[in-house]
Amino acid sequence: MAGVSRIKDLRRPRDWLILTAIGILCVELNLVSVFYRTDQALYLPWFTGFLFACAYRVRWRFLPVLGIIHIVRHAIVLEHLGLKNSWAIATAFFIVLLIPTLITAKALIRSRGRRGFADVGALIQLFLTFFIVHLLMNAPLHAWFAQQSGGMFWVYRAMLNSLAHSTSILLVGQLFSELLIGGRKNTGLEKPWQYSALLLIIVLPCIVWWNTGGKSFADTVVLLFCMPALLYMAAHFPPSWVSLGLVIHGWLLTLLTALGRSPLAGNDENSTALSTYAYLVFVILSISSVSILSTRKDRNRIALARWKNHLEKLVRQRTKALQVMNVSLSRELEWRKEAEIIIRKLGHTDPVTEMPNRAGLMAACMSERLLEGGTFVLLRLENYSEFARSEGFSLAEAALRSLAERISIHFGDSVVYGRWDDTHLAFLLGASGSEGQNGASNAATFLVDLLSLFEEPVPIGQSAIPLGAWAVAVPFSVIPEDEKNPIEELFIRASARLDILSRNGNTRFAIIDNTRASDSTSEFRMLRDLRDALDKGDLILFYQPIVSQDTSTVVGCESLIRWRLSNGDILAPGAFLPSLEKDDLILRVGYHCAR
Repeated sequence: MAGVSRIKDLRRPRDWLILTAIGILCVELNLVSVFYRTDQALYLPWFTGFLFACAYRVRWRFLPVLGIIHIVRHAIVLEHLGLKNSWAIATAFFIVLLIPTLITAKALIRSRGRRGFADVGALIQLFLTFFIVHLLMNAPLHAWFAQQSGGMFWVYRAMLNSLAHSTSILLVGQLFSELLIGGRKNTGLEKPWQYSALLLIIVLPCIVWWNTGGKSFADTVVLLFCMPALLYMAAHFPPSWVSLGLVIHGWLLTLLTALGRSPLAGNDENSTALSTYAYLVFVILSISSVSILSTRKDRNRIALARWKNHLEKLVRQRTKALQVMNVSLSRELEWRKEAEIIIRKLGHTDPVTEMPNRAGLMAACMSERLLEGGTFVLLRLENYSEFARSEGFSLAEAALRSLAERISIHFGDSVVYGRWDDTHLAFLLGASGSEGQNGASNAATFLVDLLSLFEEPVPIGQSAIPLGAWAVAVPFSVIPEDEKNPIEELFIRASARLDILSRNGNTRFAIIDNTRASDSTSEFRMLRDLRDALDKGDLILFYQPIVSQDTSTVVGCESLIRWRLSNGDILAPGAFLPSLEKDDLILRVGYHCAR
């Protein structure tokens, strides 16, 4: 059927041949319906429905072909019936039929488009429009034809003739528009055996009437079986197949009624025709209403299914996209974690020796809980700064890397060590033995072992350089528990002792025990507070004038340093100069006074 629906375009010669053949068949069915007579009141004009379908769906250049078929065939029949002016009468019949058809098709296209049979209101408008226009043109022709044929009730016959053609448009016109000419995507027959059974039920009353004569009450009851079958067909099958069932039912009904073998047949031919057309119009509109509602329901169901499929497709696409994004985010999070680990490692690692730096040592000290009975060892490289200034930092860093490799090979993972600054290395020893003599002995053993690594020169490529060192061990127990930064405090104390060792020159290592640490705690705190005061500008100068005895004039002044405390008090130099004189900080204070 989909292939037949394309013939409306008339692009191929066989399209013209197929439509011409259908037109010839419809003209012949017209003549069969009237039994090749001119006085038949009840019949179903197939050609009218096909002509309307062509005017509604096909290009109008095909209509002259249908006109020739209709005029020639009817003129031949009229000549056989002995009527004069048969060609003129046949031409007049076609013109009367063509003009209402064109007007109705044009009006339907303008108001409903190409889907005029998808609305019950459009069907009623189509029926009434064609009936009125055809009756206005048909009545004068029937009046003249009544005079030529020997007289008949032409007004009544004109109305019945217009009803026949209007009914044909609803039946045959709808069939050809939807099934053969217009075509639809929904023309497939999914249940052929069920449709065949329903079609048999529709045809069954006609078979019974042909055998019984159709005059009994049982024949009328048999007719009632057609309606449920037609309603079921309208609710479950495409409109084109429903139209085919209606056409078969209507054509057989009109034939048997015209022969007087149906319950609708009566004594008066005109009354019988009127009741038959009324029955057909009622059945057509009722079944078409059900079919239209079912089609709309199916169309809505299909639309919802398409929307569902579309939404499911979108959901799958979005889900896939989200999965890809999740994978990307997971990968990015992994990269970020790795980057954070690397950054944290870089932040805690000395770039030259790849040993832990000051931050790494502090983190290791807290994680290893070395504050509980451990020992802090600070090592100062003796001639590293001079070597870097004389030979360059590249060779100095190469020597430092070689030294770090030697320390790593010697101690392995048994000791936590790292680079504190340019000239200092720090070691964190865990608790071993009890405090006192055992702890000092262990620290001394470690210091001797550490300084033995400096007995041989440090290799740099093909050469080697000697590096000396001093080392001081400070137990964590010397730091007060309320100290906020114990590692820094240990460094300050160890650095102060290293300064003493470097000035002495004979001793290479020292151990600060608890008893001596308690005596020097105030001195260490004093030096720390002095550094803070120097940075903050709290070391101020008071100027005392020098007056000449001879001239009694001011010839100069003496600068007297004072320490302004945070509470506003002024501290005399006798309270802090002794501590300054033991530390290199005295040099910075001198520069400060000179400025």
